[in-house]
Amino acid sequence: MRTGTAVFAVQQSTAAGGSTSEVALDLEHLRRFTLGDSNLEREVLTLFSEYAPLTIAQLRAATTEKGWHDAAHSLKGSAGAIGAACLARAAAYAEQLKGQPERWSSAIAQLDAAMGATLAMIACHSTTPDNAAPARA
Repeated sequence: MRTGTAVFAVQQSTAAGGSTSEVALDLEHLRRFTLGDSNLEREVLTLFSEYAPLTIAQLRAATTEKGWHDAAHSLKGSAGAIGAACLARAAAYAEQLKGQPERWSSAIAQLDAAMGATLAMIACHSTTPDNAAPARA
């Protein structure tokens, strides 16, 4: 059993004007995705941590609807795969803004918030004793 992993939440506004919070990374989903293999879990999180910020950079630099859509779609899939549901939903929202470039900056702000919480939880999770990288000789 793993213990000591901090939980980072993402605050979201609701349609009714309220807000909710959601765990940034569903570790049980991640464990199912990696079939309980902690080495694979670590590798997947490392790849995501390196790749996902590049996708946000692609969204920031997007000058075409196709570029925007493709980057948002990619982030949606990779975030969903590891259990970062809030980030995946923010990316799905961004993906729907393909023809609305005037709304891209607000979508990026939502993505930044969800990404920050997700990466913080990944960093914390990766340094817990059960998940720390093995010592190299």
